[in-house]
Amino acid sequence: MSSLPSPRRRLLLVPAVALAALVLLAGVLLFVDFDSPRLGRALLDRVADESGVRIRAESFRLNLLRGLELGGIAAEGELPGGPIAVGAEALVFRHRLAPLLRRELQFERVVVERPRIVMGPSGTAPAAEKRGRGGRDRDVARAPGEGATASAAEAGEGGRLPLTIRIGEIRLVDGSLSIVGEGGPAEIRGFDVALRDLGLDREAPGGLRGLAAAGSLRADEVVVGETRATGADGRVRFEDGHLRVEELRFETVEGRFLVSAMDLDLGRDPFRYTFTLRGEPLDANAMVGVPGRGGLGAARLTLEARGAGAESSGLDGEGAISLDAGSLPETPALAAVDALLGRPVVVGSRYEPLEARFTVRRGRVRFEPFELVTAEFALALAGELGLDGSLDLKVEARLPRAGLDVAEVPAAVLDALTDEAGRVVVPLRITGTRERPKVRPDRDALLGGAARRRTDELKKDLEGELKKKLGRLLGRDDG
Repeated sequence: MSSLPSPRRRLLLVPAVALAALVLLAGVLLFVDFDSPRLGRALLDRVADESGVRIRAESFRLNLLRGLELGGIAAEGELPGGPIAVGAEALVFRHRLAPLLRRELQFERVVVERPRIVMGPSGTAPAAEKRGRGGRDRDVARAPGEGATASAAEAGEGGRLPLTIRIGEIRLVDGSLSIVGEGGPAEIRGFDVALRDLGLDREAPGGLRGLAAAGSLRADEVVVGETRATGADGRVRFEDGHLRVEELRFETVEGRFLVSAMDLDLGRDPFRYTFTLRGEPLDANAMVGVPGRGGLGAARLTLEARGAGAESSGLDGEGAISLDAGSLPETPALAAVDALLGRPVVVGSRYEPLEARFTVRRGRVRFEPFELVTAEFALALAGELGLDGSLDLKVEARLPRAGLDVAEVPAAVLDALTDEAGRVVVPLRITGTRERPKVRPDRDALLGGAARRRTDELKKDLEGELKKKLGRLLGRDDG
């Protein structure tokens, strides 16, 4: 019996082998990366023409399934407030395969991996992180007028590759943003941004003003000065040079916050902003620096703010803070008040719910007069707090005169300030810082209060004597 295949089987074997070869070839084409500088150069040139942004890439890799990947990205640009520099690990264009056969690039998604963005006077291109493929600075996409025709000539005898580009979505993954200012940088770390509904008005002055997009924002951490926020999540829109944020939620050590609306105008120098902030519930103990769980009740905060630049001195606004009933904790300032009064009066006392309104001007918070009321005493407060922790407060403590011995205040002065109910008003000044407050009697207010008190008593005495004399003249003895 012969082991050779029959002629019919041999005929069937030929197309089977050819099909297997085609499948193998398709697998190679689909899954193997190709070095593709020509397509990469053409794409970068097109980006430069559209946006005027200069981009450098160290490597170009094309995969028919995954798309075109540019590694070692660096770019620079100019905003009204100063330069902007970007470094990124990779710029990945996820395309649709069928249009590519027609020499048309339709991108489902453009992904910028690990972008590092620096804005401000010292903006320089951050070092691009490499993915281990090596390579050198192989191409530069130039702004118009900087020799972009050289890359076009390399793309083919007819000039640039005839690419039609459409983008469905742009994503920035695991990025960081640093806004450099005189008081130190404001930073956003570990952010993800997804932008859709993309549009670019080529006639608009400046690239930012022509950009239109909408999407979502998430960030691991936002750091501004000593303030650290985590878990930021909200919606974003770009429109006419403005970055608008809606329903942005985040948390700090003080509690949960919501920015219901924010408008950041990037087309001005320095940039301008407005926002509406609400915090609820907030840990008031953390807000005043009490370690552990203090006795203050839950707090709520509202703020309408506006400003310019990254410095806290550029912030203005109005707001209110309300506080549920609780016990006054042992803060350095309250402990210093007790020390001045000569006995424990304030710390540990139960207080009633309160609300205080305030304004923010040039980095200082000014409180309108409000009262903190307990069963034994009341504190009337007004003054300023600096965002740097500085204090300048005026306090009027209204409390029983009995057993009160205030350092540096003569007993006669306290007696002169005591009313018919046996309560005395002791005016105080609190300065210094939150950690190192200075509490002292307000001598001017003390003397003024004592003088007014004596004047009122003298006035009453004179009125009494006058009534008696008039009564005698009228023949009446009832005064």
